[in-house]
Amino acid sequence: MLMMPCCFLTALKWPYILSSFDEAAHTMGLNTSWCKTKIQNLGHGVTPAPVQLQGHVVESTDRFTYFIFRF
Repeated sequence: MLMMPCCFLTALKWPYILSSFDEAAHTMGLNTSWCKTKIQNLGHGVTPAPVQLQGHVVESTDRFTYFIFRF
């Protein structure tokens, strides 16, 4: 799962950032799994709104668990 940490970004920048990430992945022969991609706020401000991109909705989350560690 790809977690994009939120560092003082406005909602208007997320589509550009996620598209840039996807384009960079394609240059290496990789594909972005939009259903596994999430936006996470790392403790400053409110949880970002979901982002519509390339026909997919990128959800936001306030936490995730990686193995047994919770972030």
